[in-house]
Amino acid sequence: NRTGLTIDKSFYARSNIEIGDLIVFRVEGKGGTYLKRIVALGGDQVATIDNKFYLNGEAQNEPYINEKKMRIINSAECSDMHSSKEENSAVVPQRRFWVLGDHRNFSQDSRCYGSIGRWDIVGKVVL
Repeated sequence: NRTGLTIDKSFYARSNIEIGDLIVFRVEGKGGTYLKRIVALGGDQVATIDNKFYLNGEAQNEPYINEKKMRIINSAECSDMHSSKEENSAVVPQRRFWVLGDHRNFSQDSRCYGSIGRWDIVGKVVL
């Protein structure tokens, strides 16, 4: 009976990072590691409109999230991280990734600390 996660640290040496991947990564200037889902790649436009996540103008069907409405995260909820980056829309910088937690209403993710770089990724979670 396994209770831990399996993290393939060499996965991205042989495969591309894709939307939907669950990853473990570090945030520059913060201790520890985080587990989130890749929801956008460099050059993609992300937006939150009427509690729904949009990628390049299209509402996304995300059956894995637990909340039906995605509320706006305010800067106080981002603890000592950067102020909230929850905006109507943003473009992900090239060679960077936008990550969101599956527990959106309680997640500190790219809405708090912005996009992450490839060098921040520890590995892919293998289910």
